[in-house]
Amino acid sequence: TIDGHRVYHLAREGELFCLELATGKVIWQKHLQTDFQYTKPTWGFTGAPLVWDDWLFVNAGDSGINFKKDDGSVVWKSGNEEAGYSTPHPVTRNGWRLVIFSNKRSYVCVDATYGTEVWRHKWMTRYGVNAADPIVSGDSIFISSGYGKGATVVKWVDKGEPEKVWQNREMQAQMNAPVLIDGHLYGITGNEGQDGTGLRCLELATGTVKWTETSIGHGTAMAVQGNLLVLTEGGELQVAPATPTGYQASFKQQVVDPKVWTVPVFANGRVYCRNAGGQFVVLDM
Repeated sequence: TIDGHRVYHLAREGELFCLELATGKVIWQKHLQTDFQYTKPTWGFTGAPLVWDDWLFVNAGDSGINFKKDDGSVVWKSGNEEAGYSTPHPVTRNGWRLVIFSNKRSYVCVDATYGTEVWRHKWMTRYGVNAADPIVSGDSIFISSGYGKGATVVKWVDKGEPEKVWQNREMQAQMNAPVLIDGHLYGITGNEGQDGTGLRCLELATGTVKWTETSIGHGTAMAVQGNLLVLTEGGELQVAPATPTGYQASFKQQVVDPKVWTVPVFANGRVYCRNAGGQFVVLDM
């Protein structure tokens, strides 16, 4: 995560670094296991650090840890638990600042200032893989995971526990969260290596499937200016209008070797693509 002249990076063993952007010099560093005795999740710590004003939130333990971004001192920390794999998600309600974290059993919303729990939605996924970021739209919160679990939309209006609106298995986000555009979710559904896995469009309000494109496999998708920027599991970059009526790519180009699980990044007219083997390609769009 880049913030001004600094970069914040969380590595899989729990090493947390604040680096100087221009040089890579270490400004401060912490270790989630040795400094705070947090249990490492099965596939390691992950999720990008979240910078919010002077705070730096990291998905660790039961419901996160909050550092002062300047010097790495602890503002508050939650108890020990295997964390999930999502990025801390910021939410503001009438000036009230909240952050949603995942652990292996739940998605937990806490008060950003004090770390106190606001609500907890139990969400049990095989192997504890709660990896996809939650998606918040008004009072609706979308949660999804793979391994046959599926997805839900819960409604939360500033007090009490969230109430379930719907739950089904039509969107199973094993790794990356879908993107929400005009009331529709576009994302990869299904497990890696599983038949039927592909890109799917789902209506947020009802959970109704609009279309599925299995040729994408367990690739990735993001959105740029109303278009889907898709990198297939086989390494083909595709661009298609984001519409619930169907998937029709207007551009296709093979850019990296299989296999691909990493979402491409778009910045300043360029797309950055990486595959599982570490091949990295930058494209001028």
